[in-house]
Amino acid sequence: MMKSDNTTDYGLFKIGALYKLSAIKRSIIIWLCFQGILWIIFGISYITNKEAWLNVVIVDPVTASVGGWWSSQRMVAKT
Repeated sequence: MMKSDNTTDYGLFKIGALYKLSAIKRSIIIWLCFQGILWIIFGISYITNKEAWLNVVIVDPVTASVGGWWSSQRMVAKT
């Protein structure tokens, strides 16, 4: 059996195919993978420690975030 000269073809995932996509598609795929990892970690932590999500202290907003995204951007631009 001959090995390919392309070292990105080894392993469980064929990463070499990812390089053949456009930059936008590649970025979206990588972003979706990171989001999947994020939600899996969140799900595991929620299932294993549900009591941490009960009786959470509500914090009143005291920054520019009260006005939403545009207000926050204006505050950042001023600094």
